[in-house]
Parts: sequence; C-alpha cells; structure tokens
Amino acid sequence: IANTAARIWYPAATQDEDQPDDALRALHAEAQRLLDSWAHAAEAIASHAGALFGETLYTFSRSGTVEQVLNRLAREGHLRRVIVGESHPGNEGQALAQALAGQGIAVTLIADAAVGQYLSRANVVVIGADSVRSDGSVVNKIGSWPLALMAREQHIPCYALCETLKIAAPSFALTFEEMDVRELLPQPVAGVTVHNPYFEAIPARLLNGVITEAGVLDGAAIARYAQHAETALQALIA
Repeated sequence: IANTAARIWYPAATQDEDQPDDALRALHAEAQRLLDSWAHAAEAIASHAGALFGETLYTFSRSGTVEQVLNRLAREGHLRRVIVGESHPGNEGQALAQALAGQGIAVTLIADAAVGQYLSRANVVVIGADSVRSDGSVVNKIGSWPLALMAREQHIPCYALCETLKIAAPSFALTFEEMDVRELLPQPVAGVTVHNPYFEAIPARLLNGVITEAGVLDGAAIARYAQHAETALQALIA
C-alpha cells in the first residue's frame, strides 16, 4: 500500500506547484498505469516462469499472484500437479487446494510437517511474497523459511513470485504481526507462553530468484527497485 501511494504521488510531486491541474493529471495517469500493470502482472510472471518450472510444483500458503500464475501455466499445459502444504496456522493451503482443483488441476494436500516426504516429488518450490526487502529477502507466511531450507537440502529450486510493486523501500519498517494465540492453544495453560506470528523473512540465499512481471530479479536488480521505491516514498512523506 505504501509503495502504491508513493508511486502514484511521485509524478505529481515533480510538477510545478503553480500548475495543480498538471499535478492532478499526473496522479491520475500514474494510478491508471499501475492499475493496468497490476492487471497484467500475473500473465507476465507466468511467461517468465513457464520455462523454469516442471510439471509438478510445491507451494505454500495462498498468494493471489501465485494462484493466477499456476492456473495459467496449467491451462497452457506446463503444469500437471501441485502439492500444497496446509499452511497452519490459518490453513490457507486448504483453500488454495480447493481453488486449484476447481480449475481442473491435480492437487495433493499435505500437512506442513510431511514436506520431507513429499518435496522430492516436486520439480520446483514456489511461494508468494507480502514484501521483498532491499537485501533480497522475502517476507511471506510463517513456515516459508523452513520450506526453503528443505528445498535447498533436496536440491530443488525455490522461487518467490510477486509484482515489482512488492519491493519495499529500505527505510520502510518491517514488523511481524502476531495473531490470536488461541489458534495454537485454545485454553490458557499456566506456565505456557504462546506466540503466533504469521510472517517471517526468508533469506535471499535460499531463493533461486524473485520472478516478477519484469523477469527473474537477482539481488542487484532488487536493490535498484528498492532504491526507486525509496525515492518515491521520501517524496510522499516530505
């Protein structure tokens, strides 16, 4: 949201203050450009991802972008089966499995703890991204970090899929929210402290790349996008 607001505002911030109509037109034009880009991002990401993925894919949690890409790859005949971790807590993987199956994709749903048994059946691991940091690390649902570690252990490539708009400015604060502890322990138990974080940062070294509408980005490219985001963010808060 911060990136979107900053990107929309930035063209207007560079306009002459004495020309408010020009600034308004710049705001509208940039908002429309971002909207159009977002609408076609999944298609572009799929075009870059198709050659990197095999017929069986492992995924986790439920990213709208990932779901759109997988549906497109399946329609094009590039994808035959998807293995989905249940993604506890929250269990978004269950909803994803149902949605993909409804599109005619063969789906295997497993408990997160069963990843060691099933991961070797996949050609690639794919996760979404709530945010991409300037160092190339990716913020995603809790459980993504151990999944990426397991993929590296089994020599299976692991990619994050997202729009470049998810690449955050370096100064933008990163916080990991915690959810209702009753998801893990319905009733309090004396002496037991419960933490229920929903997100974590996966180190860049565990990822083979971040696939965006602009292509597969390496660390240097991510840093450049992050600096552009920083410039726009500073203009917004100035």
